[in-house]
Amino acid sequence: RKNFNKYIILRPPLIYGPHVKANFLALIKAIDFGLPLPFSRTKNFRSYLYVENLVDLILKVIDENKFMNNYYYVCDGNAVSTKHLSDLIAKYLSKKPFYFNINNNILYFFAKIIQKQGLLNKVIGDFIVNNNKIKKDIGWSPKYNLKLGIKNTCFWYKTMVKMKS
Repeated sequence: RKNFNKYIILRPPLIYGPHVKANFLALIKAIDFGLPLPFSRTKNFRSYLYVENLVDLILKVIDENKFMNNYYYVCDGNAVSTKHLSDLIAKYLSKKPFYFNINNNILYFFAKIIQKQGLLNKVIGDFIVNNNKIKKDIGWSPKYNLKLGIKNTCFWYKTMVKMKS
């Protein structure tokens, strides 16, 4: 901040879209392979950001010189549960998800044993941000909602899987 007189800091949650990797891709693969998921009663809420929305925002900032010397949280819109996200992925993969119920304390116990508490929290914990500040300051709203972003991501995934086989 000291070295720049014009800047903007964007703070996105998990970014997804074509070429996604890590946990998000693992979730897509788990649903595609029909693995049972422990989300039947998950009541968490998480925000996400589709990569095309991030690109659109960056281009707006650059094109309109909207460097506001501030930081902004950005996301697709409403936060959703991991189960709802999994349902959307399953829908666009044309799969039927299989869920089971397990107490979150038991999940955290096993995560602690294998030293994956952080990973588990990223999956079933809450992380909610909103776009109110950036909407007010620079007038940006996401072009793609979560459903369309997931649909496009699943289309990429299905295309990628076919190319590999």
